[in-house]
Amino acid sequence: MVTMQIISSSKMSSKIARSLDTLVLGKINMADVNCKPGLVVMYAKAATASKMVSVVEVVKREIGQKGGKWYQYNALGETMVVIPRRQPKSEKVGNGKRQADEMEVDGEEDEESYFETMKTKQERILEGTDRQRAVPVLTVYLSKVPIEKLKMKYGEQTNAKK
Repeated sequence: MVTMQIISSSKMSSKIARSLDTLVLGKINMADVNCKPGLVVMYAKAATASKMVSVVEVVKREIGQKGGKWYQYNALGETMVVIPRRQPKSEKVGNGKRQADEMEVDGEEDEESYFETMKTKQERILEGTDRQRAVPVLTVYLSKVPIEKLKMKYGEQTNAKK
């Protein structure tokens, strides 16, 4: 089994070659119980999923042109990513500049001392709290033989005639 992450700087040709080496050149002997068929697992975040789909399609085309059968299983998941906050831009006031975290307070101090004020967006940014977001992740399993567990969980795409 070969697992590959596809990122924006990944070379498609190297991912295609590695996948084909695993699937086509890997020895598959159905009579031998100890011999496991080649399985390629590729995954990519949403931003680079299109590159991964291109790699998968080229690999499937190459296998099909050589008369081979392929089985594909697709899984959609998510991963949590920490996104650092950007530094606030300074605001222009009059002829000079002042930082966004400087606030002028108008009003009576007696009434305000009884209440806790919520932090502004700029104050939260200055604290340095990072944002967390769930980012979709697409996982594709490619094999030359059917895998029943993956078929039951994700469904199956194949070029084999049923």
